[in-house]
Amino acid sequence: MEVVNVLFRKIKKQIEDWIQKGNDALLITGARQVGKSFIIRETLKERAEDFIEFNFIKQTKLLEIFKSAIEGDADKFLMALRVAANR
Repeated sequence: MEVVNVLFRKIKKQIEDWIQKGNDALLITGARQVGKSFIIRETLKERAEDFIEFNFIKQTKLLEIFKSAIEGDADKFLMALRVAANR
């Protein structure tokens, strides 16, 4: 179990570094069901950071939104993301 805690702290530190650098977006990839979303949510909650989570499995309409980005319509893309995020 200690290995899991070490990995958790290492990943948490990387997320905190990303927050401090002020980067615009964070993309996490990896195997399913290993805790990617959990560690991101927990880290952001601990730091009282605002965040928006897009889930392509639960929110299948997002796939169409991202297709508009590929087509090059940035204004349409950003507006659709705002609507999807209810912001």
